[in-house]
Amino acid sequence: MSIEIKEENGTATIKLNDDKWNTYITKFLKQNDIKVSEKNNTITFKTDSIISLHDLLKKEETLDYLSAVNLLNSLAMQLEYLEKQNLYLFALDSKDITVINNNIFIYTNFDNIYKINDDKQFLLETQHNCEQFCSPEMANGEKYINIKSTYYVVASFLIYCLFQIDVSKFEEQKIFETLEPIYYTRLYYFLLRCLNND
Repeated sequence: MSIEIKEENGTATIKLNDDKWNTYITKFLKQNDIKVSEKNNTITFKTDSIISLHDLLKKEETLDYLSAVNLLNSLAMQLEYLEKQNLYLFALDSKDITVINNNIFIYTNFDNIYKINDDKQFLLETQHNCEQFCSPEMANGEKYINIKSTYYVVASFLIYCLFQIDVSKFEEQKIFETLEPIYYTRLYYFLLRCLNND
């Protein structure tokens, strides 16, 4: 289930008949200092701008460094919340992320969120089409995937958003070269740690 966020005259509206996902959305928005109203399974909030990440990348081609850091922070907040609910996401696509006020990124495709077991693994019941942003475990067709695989997915996705490059097709040296423009930043070292397969 993927949700749609509609905006009209500076007011965004989300209609969703599921308390679990309503809570997920409202908590995330409130963590980002957005005042939320809830009534009859409808969430509303004021916004300066709203656009899908897919449309933003079509317009801008890449994210700047600060936007990539905001995307990472937004995803980290959402992953932390999901893990507390024994849930985790395993795939990222720019069509599944909505950008609010140019700096808040909310994940909106609940079909890619799976229940995790006590070993911090989730079961991929069907083979996922791994064209982009898949961890080596997912690409190899493993059924039980550790949530740490998502770190690889997040890093691959961030690099794509920054440079329009799919790192899954590169050798390690080429990845270093790709990341050179952000060398010596915290994001640089974070991405390298996440791409480490060990």
